[in-house]
Amino acid sequence: MAKLKENFNLLWKRIRKKYPLFVKTERKFMNLNDAKEIGIIYPWSSIHEASINQFIAQLRQEGKTVQEVGYINLPKLPPTGVPEKTPSRIILCKKDLNILKHPHGDYIDDFLSNEFDLLLNLDADYLAPLQYLSAMSHARCRAGVWHKKAEERFEIMLSNPESRMEDLILQFDHYLRKIGHAGK
Repeated sequence: MAKLKENFNLLWKRIRKKYPLFVKTERKFMNLNDAKEIGIIYPWSSIHEASINQFIAQLRQEGKTVQEVGYINLPKLPPTGVPEKTPSRIILCKKDLNILKHPHGDYIDDFLSNEFDLLLNLDADYLAPLQYLSAMSHARCRAGVWHKKAEERFEIMLSNPESRMEDLILQFDHYLRKIGHAGK
């Protein structure tokens, strides 16, 4: 039994070396007004698409560069209704995940290596692929919905997971603009 445990621990160390739990990078709080490059991660749904698109359009109107990753918890993407994959918009499904439920591919590698000023995770359901993206991101500041297991992944967290996507976006927009601008 001791040998089995030793082998398991050795295997776990090798897996964690190849697939670490999070990326260590210099972090700092970032105000949404000051952020120039923003990454957004969210559970994709046709119900939420309009709110997310409106928020992203608003950020782009302000002169910000935005890249987004949406995730559909289905074996493959539906044949219609899902936006085309581009370098600035990636929609994933289960077939885009490896055995550890980590998204992979060239677009994902580019997204993860980007040093965003701010990464915004709108996932209130704590979906493993989206949490992995948050953990592995090289973003200077990461904001997400509060979850006990995710405390080390974010510099800023909102505690209201039962909100609708529209409300969540409004809350993040409001509070991320307030950081560093108290009294203004």
